[in-house]
Amino acid sequence: MSIKSFSIVSSALTLLLSLVIIFFNYNTNPYSYFNANYEDSYDLSGYWRIVKPEWYKQKKYDIVIVGSSRSQSGFNPVTLEDITGKKVYNLGLPGMGYHEAYKTVEFIINEKNYNDSLEIILALDVFLMPLTHEIVRNKAVTWLPKKDGVFGKIENTLDFYARMLFSSNAIRKSLEESKRKRNNLKNIDSRNLKVDDEIASLKEKIRKFKIQIAQLETKVKENPSETIQEKIDKKKTSIEKWEELLIKKIKFSKKKKISKGKKLNWKKNGFSKIGFKSFESKRLQKDFKKWRKRKKVLFSNEKLDYFKKTLDLVCQNPNVKITLIHVPMHNYVQSIFSELSGTFQKDFKTQMASTFAKKANTCNRIRLFDYMNTNKLNSNYLTEVNKSENFRDLSHMKASYGDLILSEIFSNSNYISEYGKQLTDLDTYTKYIADDYDSLMIWKSNATELLKKPTKKNKSQEIEEEDEEEEEDEDADEGLEI
Repeated sequence: MSIKSFSIVSSALTLLLSLVIIFFNYNTNPYSYFNANYEDSYDLSGYWRIVKPEWYKQKKYDIVIVGSSRSQSGFNPVTLEDITGKKVYNLGLPGMGYHEAYKTVEFIINEKNYNDSLEIILALDVFLMPLTHEIVRNKAVTWLPKKDGVFGKIENTLDFYARMLFSSNAIRKSLEESKRKRNNLKNIDSRNLKVDDEIASLKEKIRKFKIQIAQLETKVKENPSETIQEKIDKKKTSIEKWEELLIKKIKFSKKKKISKGKKLNWKKNGFSKIGFKSFESKRLQKDFKKWRKRKKVLFSNEKLDYFKKTLDLVCQNPNVKITLIHVPMHNYVQSIFSELSGTFQKDFKTQMASTFAKKANTCNRIRLFDYMNTNKLNSNYLTEVNKSENFRDLSHMKASYGDLILSEIFSNSNYISEYGKQLTDLDTYTKYIADDYDSLMIWKSNATELLKKPTKKNKSQEIEEEDEEEEEDEDADEGLEI
């Protein structure tokens, strides 16, 4: 074969292989980006940072929610759309810290993806402020578009589709997704066969009992007997129970046969539906034990600088305003902060409030609300109820709590709340922070039974408990425990 022929054949095979890879990734759709209806839900665990900014660019939005998993699973954009009549997108991401939040706000403003004005809701996260000791100023935010301008946007788009359809990560995820789908289908088929067998068995039991009842009723007519009548009544009761169970089994079978095996937990407009889940009190001691293993909390001036830069970004753009919300966590978590760092929480809020107040003197398009306090929703002991009304776990509020916060802030022109506090005067707010810290210490002193350190266990017990925790966490969404 000549060099020219070899080159042609090699080029053709390379092109064919490339097309096969692109078609495979497009058809498998591991990032749930292609071939999807707008209102569909997806399992995007681990893929949010790649897909969510691209979903955001497809429509114009008047309000964008930014923050960590507390925002992603706690603030339902549909709720805010109903309250305000505006289009809302939730760009919350698991583990988003202040550097990443700054870059995200920069991306949102530069996209100009709004009509007349834009409001950003930034969930201030006391949790993410201190716990990372690394220097973040040079940390690349690789999932956001990298270049500006017309040609830069074209390059960003090509880069995105290359990552979606032709990257080694896309191929690996497509292979994983194909394997998972095959396994799920096998499991569904196996489960459906088992259910079908159970349905057939129930039908046969009901058929036999009906024949037996008919025979017994004939005997009763010929020779009345209380004993025989009791047998008839018992068999009729059994049939009623079996028929109820049969209906459930049939419904279950139909439902599972339709299922594709995917968890439906995230919607295209950004909300993670896991926010509707409840925190079970039986996990309290396990979660509390995990929290106690954390390192000492240190204040980060660098992250405070990124908070200031975010405010500067907003104030430099006259059509943009920002609503800052200290998102709630349970008093258990706040108590752990006090164990790890003393007055860190109070110091953190005071510093941020001071930074905010200075900027608010020259910029009237920023406001701050605090729900990270000892209000009664954050203070329930979780000992007498099986599930929390307000929290998905110790550090993540349920969507119903998020709905309440959004309603209080956005429903009325005059802000009134028995749970939150708006910063209107720095001296008043500083006193509120100090009083709230004192309230937390009182709460902590009254919760000695729950806050006491767990008793020491031998090595085998610890290993057994860790194995149980791993099994329980297998189905949890990636990043939502951050």
